[in-house]
Amino acid sequence: MAEPTLTDIEDLPAIRESCEGRRCSCSKCAGLCKGIPGIYDPAHIAGLLATKKTTIQALVPTLCEDYYYMGNCDEKSGEQMFLRPRMRSEEPGGVAPFFGSTTPHDRCVNLSETGCVLPRDQMPIGCLTAYVCDKKHETTPVSKSDTPVLWDNQTGRDVLSMFEAESSRQTPGISVGVPPPPPEENMLSAWEMLMSLLSKSARVSASQK
Repeated sequence: MAEPTLTDIEDLPAIRESCEGRRCSCSKCAGLCKGIPGIYDPAHIAGLLATKKTTIQALVPTLCEDYYYMGNCDEKSGEQMFLRPRMRSEEPGGVAPFFGSTTPHDRCVNLSETGCVLPRDQMPIGCLTAYVCDKKHETTPVSKSDTPVLWDNQTGRDVLSMFEAESSRQTPGISVGVPPPPPEENMLSAWEMLMSLLSKSARVSASQK
């Protein structure tokens, strides 16, 4: 059975509703929280703010502005920014590093010893749909590759603008809104970082078997 994919932003409410009622606390799903946390849907963030379930002031320190390259990394117009929970090693309200975290035992800021601290209705859509054990492909996964569908619209731009303004207010001088440049000036260092990241990923995978 083929894995379903997100093709239309209008599908999101139904996907979220089908996943919010599920419960999963197995180590394989929790292991994803030690890699890169799931992507947010900007309309979901806007809804949380509108219903006062949270505030932008409270959200910003827990978030990270990440980016998806729709073309070659060197094409400056080819990236789409989006928001996700940050890893503990990442700057609160900042932009994700070019390479993922290489910090040992790093994890999402929302992951506690007993699981995610967020209520199901406040979890990112990328986290709700990330069921490692979903062998029958009953859930439509929403991942980083869906960034253009989710964030390349007016709601996405409004949420990013709100996030960047509040992040700059909380941390004057912080860099937001643009990805960091590729580390071309020191490719050896970049290669070492990549190898460290792959090694960390392999260790996490091995621990889940």
